Amino acid sequence: MGEPPTGHTTGLYTLETVDPLVRGVMVGEPYDGSARPRRTMFNSVVVGLKPGHETAAVVELARKVATPTTRLHLVAVVARADEAQARAAEAELAPLAQELSTDGYQATFEVRASEISVASELVEVLHDRDADLVVIGQRRRTAVGKAVMGSDAQRVLLGAPCPVLVPSTHG
Repeated sequence: MGEPPTGHTTGLYTLETVDPLVRGVMVGEPYDGSARPRRTMFNSVVVGLKPGHETAAVVELARKVATPTTRLHLVAVVARADEAQARAAEAELAPLAQELSTDGYQATFEVRASEISVASELVEVLHDRDADLVVIGQRRRTAVGKAVMGSDAQRVLLGAPCPVLVPSTHG
């Protein structure tokens, strides 16, 4: 049930599908019984956040897949012409990154401005950071709303060079 498809380098995983992996394969003890430090298969995790939207579930999911050796990079993408939104995003991300750093994670943040699309800018960050995983949120939308307006989460999923992890929006 919780196993990701084999042979895929990208995919959409929810908390329900990744949680067993976090406890087992990704953050397991070494097979040889040595006392080597705990590791995950993710060295670089990008956390895509939308300023002003609920970020707690996205950050919590990133914490679940990260260890102190994982680089967590928080990213918000704003419209290029909106300086107020850029300042608000920075004011929101700075304390999150500080909290993660205080908790022992290697956390950084940046606010990017885009004239084209949030998704394409985030995919560019994934390439720039050589990300092993991206954690993003999504809003509940109807099928018609997705078809008419599109979805940044869907565009990231289709364009990401790494697996995409999304917190569950139901339950």
